[in-house]
Amino acid sequence: MRKLYLICCLVAVTCLSCLVQKGWASGGVIDQQLRIIAPSLEFAGNHYYAVFDFYSNPSDPQGAYWKLTAVYLSNGGGSCSGYIDQADFSIKDLCVMFVGVNYKISMDFFSNPQDPQGAYWKLVAVDPQAGSMASVVGDETGGIDVTNVDPSVYPQMWSCIQGCAEGDYGCLVACIDSAGLTPMGVFTVSVTLYNPTDATIEFILPAGLIFVPDDSAVQPMLLLETQVVSVPPGYITLVLPTYCLDHGGAVPESIDGYSLQSGPAPGCLAEIVSLLQDRDLNMEQQSLLQEIIWDCMEYGGISGQDWDTIYSML
Repeated sequence: MRKLYLICCLVAVTCLSCLVQKGWASGGVIDQQLRIIAPSLEFAGNHYYAVFDFYSNPSDPQGAYWKLTAVYLSNGGGSCSGYIDQADFSIKDLCVMFVGVNYKISMDFFSNPQDPQGAYWKLVAVDPQAGSMASVVGDETGGIDVTNVDPSVYPQMWSCIQGCAEGDYGCLVACIDSAGLTPMGVFTVSVTLYNPTDATIEFILPAGLIFVPDDSAVQPMLLLETQVVSVPPGYITLVLPTYCLDHGGAVPESIDGYSLQSGPAPGCLAEIVSLLQDRDLNMEQQSLLQEIIWDCMEYGGISGQDWDTIYSML
């Protein structure tokens, strides 16, 4: 009965979201409250953004259990996004990041007599993956390498920017783009990864990852594009495209440190991640999406017009 309930939930979500197309995503995260956020869990050919809350089982206090608490149809998955086995409903090969370290986990479906209608799983295997996130700081470059840029483009760019209305990010992006200085994202952060082995490893930073600033006055950031990075032995630093989650916060500088989000994304933000993660958006679309994300965070919801804009990006 519980497995049938799970199937009905997933089928219902699939039917309600049939317009969503497939994309690419990998991995998930375990936050500091031990929630599992899996942005692209696969079941029966469809992919789901799923949130699992940690469950303390009084009948097995030494075990690690989770309950499915939220699910949205997602836009695709990758080799490390995990899947639900249709035979026994176990979750297999799910890569998750926990306090900056990657793990691959598997969980068995659990019928909880205390909650007959709930969908639960028990952790049965943990495979630590080499490598860790050494640090995250603000970035002021936008991922632009200016070493080979002709200095003569700057006056024209600044003249263009001065003609933009306050808050018109689309205009600002167009001015920067016209000078050949297109940033990799509306906002960026700098991440340093560490590989302790003597061979190159693959490190996954999943879509939906939220970076929280050490200073609450600084803007938090959202990663919307999964990053699969080949990390050679030692340290490597890369700039990641992100979206700002606080319009009124201070723009981060390289001295501003970050840690990982301690809880799942708010409802409207989780829906945005489930629909647009790993989409190849141009700078105009990124600017529009940034405005929508600010509205989501400030008002706790998204207008009908904003939903139309989001669906136009699919």
